[in-house]
Amino acid sequence: MIKEPKIYEIAYHLNPDLTEEKALEASREILNFIGSYEGEIKEISEPQKRKLAYPINHFRHSYFGWATFHISPAGLENLKAKLKYRPEILRYLIITFEKLTSKRKKIAAFPKLELPMLETPVPKNEKTIYEKEKIGLEELDKKLEEILK
Repeated sequence: MIKEPKIYEIAYHLNPDLTEEKALEASREILNFIGSYEGEIKEISEPQKRKLAYPINHFRHSYFGWATFHISPAGLENLKAKLKYRPEILRYLIITFEKLTSKRKKIAAFPKLELPMLETPVPKNEKTIYEKEKIGLEELDKKLEEILK
């Protein structure tokens, strides 16, 4: 039984030490690998230099690109084997791409809950700690002496 090609998406980070031309060339090489395994490319995003949220192989920047494509499962395994040892690819991820509009279920809206207030309100006739009158150092010393006796 031959399995039908699925839609996949590949996202990849390329070495930032490459020139823009070399990064585009590496991207086209990835796309050529997909085509060589009878894959059909649907969408492409050319690699652009980006700052990473965390270092990958001690690099703080990389060229990031992605593409969506159709390919058979056997072709996908061959593609992964080919990409695994490419020195210009820092990291890549291939996922099954699904059309979000048809497959995703709607989530029921939750009713808005009214939560009780956690703090007790200050009565209007009382002052808060910040509004109380300031006392001088002499009065403070007197009160401390009374407490310590």
